[in-house]
Amino acid sequence: MKRQTFWILLSICLSIFIVKITSNILIIAILFFILIGLFYKFTFKNKTLFVLICLVSIFTLFRTFYFLYLFNADLNFHNKEVKLIACISSFPEKSEKYQTFFASTNINNKEIKIRVKTSLKNDFLYNDLITVIGKLKIPTPKTNYGGFDYREYLKSKKTLYTIYSDNIEVLKRSQNILAYINLLLQKISTILNNNFQKDKSSMLLGIIFGNKNFIPDDIYKDFQRAGLAHLLAASGGNIGILCIFIEFLFIHIFKYYNRYINNIIIILLILLYSILSGFGASIVRATIMALIYYAGKIIYKNVDTLNSLFLAAILVLIINPMDLFNISFQLSYICVLSIIIFNKKIFNFIEKYIRIKSIASVISITLSSQILILPFLIIYFHEISIVSVFTNIAAIILTSILIPLGLIYIIFELFGFNFYLFKFTVDKLTNLLILSSKISHLKFTYIKIIYFDIIIAVVYYLIILLLMNKQYRKYILSLCLILAFIISLGYFDNLKDLKISILDVGQGDSSFISYKGFNILIDTGPENDDFNAVSYNILPFLFHNKIDKIDILILSHEHDDHCGGLQDLFQNIEVKNIFTTDKTYIEKHNLLVNKNVYIVKKPLNMKIKNLNIALFPPYNDDSNGCLVSRFKLNKFSILFTGDISMTSEEKLIYFNLKSTILKIAHHGSSTSTSQKFLNYIKPKFAIISVGRDNRFNHPSEIVTKRLEENKIKIFRTDVNGEIDIKTDGTTLRIIPFLR
Repeated sequence: MKRQTFWILLSICLSIFIVKITSNILIIAILFFILIGLFYKFTFKNKTLFVLICLVSIFTLFRTFYFLYLFNADLNFHNKEVKLIACISSFPEKSEKYQTFFASTNINNKEIKIRVKTSLKNDFLYNDLITVIGKLKIPTPKTNYGGFDYREYLKSKKTLYTIYSDNIEVLKRSQNILAYINLLLQKISTILNNNFQKDKSSMLLGIIFGNKNFIPDDIYKDFQRAGLAHLLAASGGNIGILCIFIEFLFIHIFKYYNRYINNIIIILLILLYSILSGFGASIVRATIMALIYYAGKIIYKNVDTLNSLFLAAILVLIINPMDLFNISFQLSYICVLSIIIFNKKIFNFIEKYIRIKSIASVISITLSSQILILPFLIIYFHEISIVSVFTNIAAIILTSILIPLGLIYIIFELFGFNFYLFKFTVDKLTNLLILSSKISHLKFTYIKIIYFDIIIAVVYYLIILLLMNKQYRKYILSLCLILAFIISLGYFDNLKDLKISILDVGQGDSSFISYKGFNILIDTGPENDDFNAVSYNILPFLFHNKIDKIDILILSHEHDDHCGGLQDLFQNIEVKNIFTTDKTYIEKHNLLVNKNVYIVKKPLNMKIKNLNIALFPPYNDDSNGCLVSRFKLNKFSILFTGDISMTSEEKLIYFNLKSTILKIAHHGSSTSTSQKFLNYIKPKFAIISVGRDNRFNHPSEIVTKRLEENKIKIFRTDVNGEIDIKTDGTTLRIIPFLR
């Protein structure tokens, strides 16, 4: 049976999915035996292959189950001050303020990894033995729909805890070869930083070695929208350019070719480059494929590209099944698979119209790489570039020159030779590359796609299968129609319900309200050097829920924990109207000046269909004065109080604000939520938006005790994550993300 690696890879992927969807051992066993039965039907002629599939599948099931459900942190160590002896197990990654690295240590007689973050400028090296003192933290899981699961991401790196510490001491310097490679990488970084402008040196580190830590967000966004983001992470393309360049040097410059020596040197250089690039998913894939290819050249054996791709994926997933859910892994392997399947046919078609083979090849590779990867790009990034073919032609030509030239320049610098011509050329090529990404500033260069999900992706792949294989046309068309019907049902789901989501944005506030297609966002959460709630929480939530516009944005007050990240919001989502306070407009004038802004200076009532909205301006004698809002639908009502203090509460009690749900003021601070206010509002439920382990010790025990004494059920974002509320005005459902 040809390409037996395909069946082995498929069995591994399906085994991982079985464990991912359920932790019930009985269901896993049933699904596993169904899976084995299906594989027997397709592979029964090859008994050896079937036995291998069984063994690999069983191994994968157990390994995945361990990673997902047994490999867990001890809750008793969360926030515990510890002193650990650890061995650095990754190349430290430096940014302007911090450096981070993984370290192996022993906690509770268990060998695990921790992720260390420090503001120290010391040069820590791979395999250094260190002591680190600080508070252990268990990483935060996904707490909002569409959000990022940081805990699962670190578990995929075999890491259970994080620690921030500026109290780190090196006990023993490493003599490991990787430590010397680490020093080499630091030296290279210093050379680039000393010889080029900051933006250019960070670009070169990204393009040549995949280090994206210093690349400014605006530049990265330009590259992403121009379809060039893959250039800023060391990828399989880098390995290809490196191999071609080395072969060119041997054959055309040094005029030397020895099948054994040349290919062994190439293999060693590929391994060195892969280590310097940090063994990212695409680099690992390309490295394994290149090693198989050059090993084949040594022994005179032609290598099947698909087999080497499948074998690379098998090796990666056997070592770590969690990599299957890694975005880089998915994009890298599917992109190459797409090129292998479609490139030849597309090239043959393009070649009829474009006689220059190199240009035709770049166009065909760019187009073919997009076919299978397109749904993934839309699901993950919610936009696609429509100029990527043109930008990639220029960019691939530039990087094909820039990568080898940049490496030659670095090698000369390492040996103390500074050639101005090389530096000038690298500088100008980098300029041209940045310039090619600026085309993304034109709005027509990319399309934002919100209405897309996994079911639509399945329909897309079925259509491709239909075009490629007409034998099963009736079955595929029937399946497409069924899925299309399921999609249509989703668009008409619960249109009568008022939906409210109190988002978990850490120590800040943001809530989303949707009613009959009308969307309201209250506050945008915090923004600081380390965290932007709009980018990390709010936009993923909106895209997950297929929201592409905000009809009303309410900014309760000017504090950054309530209106941070406005620029990111405006760049990604259409915001039609903004209601806010005088002070907020003055503080955020540069961001709000050209927007449709309403300053609320007196109580304001609006009606959206049959949803009543009331806005109350801040009181001047309250230093925490906020725009307060109340939403009422039939018998249901909810009151959002921002950060008001008891001074404002005293004034608000003269309005009829009795509410089913009270959004507790100021993250549960003792300066708000008086007994008198509760007596007037008479809420049945209270929701507190508050960050985990915050330095203010919010919510106050006084407030939580007062709510409990009044028999008001409490929901908290630090405990429950996102809190969803659904009501038709009579019945009510409160659904916490974490239960």
